[in-house]
Amino acid sequence: MMNAAVRTEVDLARLQGLVDRDLALSDPDDATRLSTNIGFHRALWHAAHNPVLEDLLERLATHQIHAPSSTLSVGTRWVDSLGEHQSIVDSIRDRDAAKARDLIQAHMATAKSMRLKMFANLMH
Repeated sequence: MMNAAVRTEVDLARLQGLVDRDLALSDPDDATRLSTNIGFHRALWHAAHNPVLEDLLERLATHQIHAPSSTLSVGTRWVDSLGEHQSIVDSIRDRDAAKARDLIQAHMATAKSMRLKMFANLMH
């Protein structure tokens, strides 16, 4: 998904700035967590310099914004997610594409699993 080898210094500065911004937030509400998370992910997609991928992911994000609640307000997910974001940025900084890919896949798998549990709980 993210090709760490093609990132620019501007991409890296933007990504690190967004992680730093989110780490500085003090117990943000669910809407803030969701919007800042989407902002980070959008910057990550843009840093891949793949317009087709960016367009596809942007379309998917549109649906996420309309979800009734965010996984980021479940337990320690907000803090855990920010740590994962920092690790992703670190691997991009190091131009370690394989590690970035693995971290992103794990990050998204966790979010998917949590979202599916949230949907299952809504059905009961």
